[in-house]
Amino acid sequence: MHKPTEKNRPQPLQLSILSPVFIGDGELLDPLRYVLRQQDHVWKLHYLDVDGWVRWHPEPERLLRDLDQNDFARVRKVLQVDARLGRVQWKVTSESLIEKYQEEMQAGEVQNQLQIASAIKNPLTGRLLIPGSSLKGAIRTAVIDFLDQKYQLSLKNERNFQLAVDKMMGGIQNHAFKRLKIGDFEARLHEGWIVGASENKLNPKKQPTPKPYCEVVFSELMGHADYSLFSTGMLGQFAKDYPVLEIEFKNQGRKVQETFDFQRLSQVTLQFYRKRFEEEHEKFYALDHFEKTRKALEPLRQRIDRMNPNSEMLLRIGHYSHIESMTLTNNSPQPRRDKSGNPLGPGTTRTLANGQFPFGWVVVSLVSEEAWQTHQRQLDQEWRQVVEQEEGERQEAENQLLSLRHAQEEAQRQKQQAEQQAKVEAERRGQMTELERLLEDVLNPQIDAKTLFGQLDQHEGQEQSQLAQAFQKRFQQDGEWEGKMSKKQVKKVQRIQDILKKI
Repeated sequence: MHKPTEKNRPQPLQLSILSPVFIGDGELLDPLRYVLRQQDHVWKLHYLDVDGWVRWHPEPERLLRDLDQNDFARVRKVLQVDARLGRVQWKVTSESLIEKYQEEMQAGEVQNQLQIASAIKNPLTGRLLIPGSSLKGAIRTAVIDFLDQKYQLSLKNERNFQLAVDKMMGGIQNHAFKRLKIGDFEARLHEGWIVGASENKLNPKKQPTPKPYCEVVFSELMGHADYSLFSTGMLGQFAKDYPVLEIEFKNQGRKVQETFDFQRLSQVTLQFYRKRFEEEHEKFYALDHFEKTRKALEPLRQRIDRMNPNSEMLLRIGHYSHIESMTLTNNSPQPRRDKSGNPLGPGTTRTLANGQFPFGWVVVSLVSEEAWQTHQRQLDQEWRQVVEQEEGERQEAENQLLSLRHAQEEAQRQKQQAEQQAKVEAERRGQMTELERLLEDVLNPQIDAKTLFGQLDQHEGQEQSQLAQAFQKRFQQDGEWEGKMSKKQVKKVQRIQDILKKI
């Protein structure tokens, strides 16, 4: 991508994340799929491993009963206390989310769904992804804008804008941008945050539109200096063409051909997106109620000023990049106005991460093969460690569950054995006379014989004598027949002796 080569091949790319990037997968996470927990004074959002939780739970049927109920607040509390955590976890940087979550957990009520907009991830690893298609789309917008202005194509006046663009680019089968290939950029595990997406209007008195919290990758503006991801990209066809993007079309009956290498793409994208950055800064962030954002953006302004126009592409990607970054210069959206003449719709609001940081600013640059391979090795090593750790946790959970089941089976066996013994014992005692059962109980060391003594005088004659002999034997065994005794015990011994004297 630097210069023509005999064999074209993919080149390593570095993606510097300047501000939070959110590219959603279309899903909203409700609190039945995550929990918030505080660890070392840091709040983190954990995805739940519900399948593993049920699978390894000692009482899965009870667990499912607890979850299968309409009491949403109770279900959330069960999850908070007893849930098995999944692989994915992000630091929560939004104070409002933490406060709302704590309030609802303490109150036991659900006033807010507290939904989280989920970002695109690698489905195998759970790592956040920046799709190469998002970068490709941003580059395409800048190139089309460049051609529209250079050749005065007046694409704005075309009745079918998309059809006119496709005609210029060559249609689906032969589209010029098929020769630009950019791979996905994968972050390391846990390199993500939960942020609030806060709408801020030109007129601060107007009510903003609520937006869900969302997942974003790390960024320089929010505290991770020089944060970058890596992938590969290629201009032209593998092992065939020079590393260039060629666009051919007819303009006013004349054939036009434009060629873009990485250097020229850098120049075109920097020109397009720097202008939009400056216009947005002047229109919004120069205002008093955007003071926090203006101060936070100063490092980003300096970074853009230092950019090398021959080797770095400035792009804006993802949700909340705003329509100006996706619109041609000569086709800028015209906002509607209300009855008082105040602007409405596009161009009147900015959505900021945690009410402060603009979304979507990134820089793409070529990087050495060594830097890219180092990043890949780190990803591979991290994944091996994750697999080993999860396999160990799975084996431990399996062993614990197996031990628990063995203990439960042993307890059940002992219970059945005890029940069988009790049944046999009940049958045996059922065949005894009342006196025989009483005599056996008096001599049973597990029974307090004193509680049975009152039955001595309920019998007469030989039965009373047999009972007296049994009480004598028991009291002698217990050391309560002679020596120092309580007054009540002395009376019991005296009564037994009186009965035995009659024999």
